[in-house]
Amino acid sequence: MPRITSADNPRVKHAIRLVASSRERAKTGRCVLEGEHSLRVFRERHGAPETVIVVESAMEKPALRTVLARIPERDILIVPESVWADFAQIPVAIGVVAVVRAPTTTFRRAAGFCLLLEDVQDPGNVGSILRSAAAAGVAQVFLSVGSAFAWSPKVLRSAQGAHFHLEIFESVDLPPWAGAYDGVLIAAVARGGESVFAAD
Repeated sequence: MPRITSADNPRVKHAIRLVASSRERAKTGRCVLEGEHSLRVFRERHGAPETVIVVESAMEKPALRTVLARIPERDILIVPESVWADFAQIPVAIGVVAVVRAPTTTFRRAAGFCLLLEDVQDPGNVGSILRSAAAAGVAQVFLSVGSAFAWSPKVLRSAQGAHFHLEIFESVDLPPWAGAYDGVLIAAVARGGESVFAAD
């Protein structure tokens, strides 16, 4: 496994840019996963990531070493804490990040249990909703143009791996989609609606 001592390494610089810049994520179609759990779930469902960056101290964790054993060594970069510090938003305790291509799904037909998110702009809220959706058995999530980017660091952090249990579609024009949906539609409103516990 290559040991990197400078943040000027091209692969490290690329990961740092992805964490910091939504424009870079949109341009490259890539995102950064944080932590052993997200890395493990991604590898199980989508294969090896493009690059894995591990802080030296995290190499002592048996669970992480088990995941890394299934990834080509050439794609694992080990860095000291001085280099990790350039990931300003990510605590050293996280231990590992991975650069991956954001999975894309070709829409063929609507599932029986879908979730539509219209203009949910807070990344933390989007992530929490995705996590709840996955736990509830939702199969597909459709986000409007005005919603937060599903693969941003804050959404990924909040969702805790839920992305990889869902089919996610972004920039969807929701009213026409809902109008064509051949199923029951239930809309959440801020006020004036019926309690979800009273709905049939």
